[in-house]
Amino acid sequence: MSSNRLLLRHPSLRRPRQRSHPQWWRHQLLRSFGTPRWYDLQSKRGSPEPPTLNVQQLQSSFSSKGLSLDEMVTLSGAHSIGVSHCSSFSNRLYSFNSTYPQDPSMDRGFAAFLKTKCPYGGSNAETTVPLDVVSPNRLDVRYYKNLRNHKGLFTSDQSLWSDPSTAYIVKENANNHAEWAAKFGAAMVRMGSIQVLTGNQGEIRMNCRMVN
Repeated sequence: MSSNRLLLRHPSLRRPRQRSHPQWWRHQLLRSFGTPRWYDLQSKRGSPEPPTLNVQQLQSSFSSKGLSLDEMVTLSGAHSIGVSHCSSFSNRLYSFNSTYPQDPSMDRGFAAFLKTKCPYGGSNAETTVPLDVVSPNRLDVRYYKNLRNHKGLFTSDQSLWSDPSTAYIVKENANNHAEWAAKFGAAMVRMGSIQVLTGNQGEIRMNCRMVN
């Protein structure tokens, strides 16, 4: 193995204590990091992506970093694990728009379940809901199957199925875990090369999770 590359197993993207089906990819070592910054696409834009974006807005954000539409949908599969606070999706339950208080694109049973976790005006600020309620501890293609069943948690997630320009990619990923896993690994490597810091712009961290 090359001295500047390492084969890493990434068992979880957002919740390191969770177990998930491992995905493997080669990742560059000795990358400089800012101080501090999150190691993900959101940090490379300078602020987190709002969960209310539509496909066109998402595509604009990803393409500005050189990532394709297919890579955007593939990387969105990271929402197969992790959790969200109620505030990130409660608008879909109670104040979607002037015509529909509840987002009509959301499965009614799923919406009813979410309302038990996040009651109107009564949810605890610390309450969280899994991004994937079916297999929350596994990094797999269940995320895409949830979208087909109208059980995406965020507007930005469900829009991938609602928009014809990305729906076919959702369908392909949902039907082939192995192909999605290979694409996901390749896209993670691509994402890792975005805006690499050089010289004294950053630091080589002794521990990737914290500033030296």
